[in-house]
Amino acid sequence: MQVGLKVLAVGVGLAISSSSMAAILSRDFQSDTVGAAPSPSDPAHLDKSAGMRFEVIDASSSPPDQFGGAGNKSLMASNSTTGNYVNYVMDAPAASAVAVGTFSVKFSHVDFGGSSAITSFNLGTYSGSTVLSGVGPALEIFGSSMRVWTSGGPVTLDQTVPFNPALHTIAINFDANTDTFTGTLNGSPLTASSGATTSFGFNQNLTGIHAVLFSTPTTGRIGQTFIDDVVITPEPASAVSALAVLGCVALRRRASGRA
Repeated sequence: MQVGLKVLAVGVGLAISSSSMAAILSRDFQSDTVGAAPSPSDPAHLDKSAGMRFEVIDASSSPPDQFGGAGNKSLMASNSTTGNYVNYVMDAPAASAVAVGTFSVKFSHVDFGGSSAITSFNLGTYSGSTVLSGVGPALEIFGSSMRVWTSGGPVTLDQTVPFNPALHTIAINFDANTDTFTGTLNGSPLTASSGATTSFGFNQNLTGIHAVLFSTPTTGRIGQTFIDDVVITPEPASAVSALAVLGCVALRRRASGRA
């Protein structure tokens, strides 16, 4: 009986490990064409002005890929004059939306002339246009500063984001059950009010998340943004729940043995 329980425990452990690896959205742009917009680039996913350069790049591009060296591809949005913009949605099927999970992205930006170029990542739901139908976590980088947009308005974060250029990893841990999120920049927690605030509210109440809206820059701003490895991953299955199942199995077997 103990051997059987051990086998079952191993199986549950493997299932938990597997679920932690199953991203609902993963974009590394490796299958996209260098010099062209990423796929899909239909009007429902991509909206940009004519002057915005928005394309997949690699080590041979000008400017080159910032993240992986030879063989790696990433996405660049660049404009050298004011008045240009891009809105690009990356989404998984709505049925795969997750209530609790993690969003992560590699990010770098170049600010032309200190103009405070703006880049934003909004997480939420998507129903077929270049805006999200619902926005949960909303993160904005402007110049070297960061802020989040909650239902109560913008909250400036303590962290700064060096540019020209510097490589960063942003991670957002979201929970649609409580409409709150936490985050990290290069592994360090995102905070506000000199560290007093470590959790932030959604922009809108949601039941799940399956899409990312990447936008840069807004009218009147100029600069370049590079992103790679855009991922949304569900939270792993609860180990506590798995142990509870094992406990029930053990009790049933013991009861059966006594019968």
